[in-house]
Amino acid sequence: MSLLVWAQQARGLRRSLAFLIILALGGLAACQGTPAPPPAVMPAPAALAATSPPQPTLPATWTPTSTFTPRPPSATPTMTLTPAPSPTLDDAGRCAAFAAIGTPEEGVQAILGRHGRVSFSWRYPVAGESATLTVFREREPALTRTLTLSGTALTIAVVPFRALWGPGRYSWRLAPNDAAGAPLAGCMAAGSFTLLLRDRLSRTDSAGPQMSD
Repeated sequence: MSLLVWAQQARGLRRSLAFLIILALGGLAACQGTPAPPPAVMPAPAALAATSPPQPTLPATWTPTSTFTPRPPSATPTMTLTPAPSPTLDDAGRCAAFAAIGTPEEGVQAILGRHGRVSFSWRYPVAGESATLTVFREREPALTRTLTLSGTALTIAVVPFRALWGPGRYSWRLAPNDAAGAPLAGCMAAGSFTLLLRDRLSRTDSAGPQMSD
């Protein structure tokens, strides 16, 4: 009896196990037969486009250009030098502007020599005016040297002894000229000097003023 009971129980156990296996296979088949739903498709992100701010629209009649416009010849500045007007002087004005500043001492004696000379200087700073220096041998008016120079700030005139006529007494005159070019007697500087040979110079004469050569 025990063997029979055990056999029945074993048979029932096998049936239950077979049923469970069938159920498991059926569920597995059911799981494999139903396809899994596809994954949700995410929309592609919109492409970012590089944008720039809108450019201003220029009027059709305005076009920026770079041009060079030469200056017209008439616009070139020019310098015009206007000469200063020369002052107009009368004889009194000429005498006031003239000054003899360097002349031989009155009555001076000089020994004739190769390098001897007598010098004169004056101021006459008037444009367009002139002064005249005259050196002549006394009692012989034909023996005259005349020098006329235009007025400058300072004028120096040198008369070499060799330009004169040997030993003797000489007179000189220095004055500005008038409108006609003649020396003005009213403001004339004047004097005299004597030229001597070396062996004619006396002991008495040597005590006076002398010019050396």
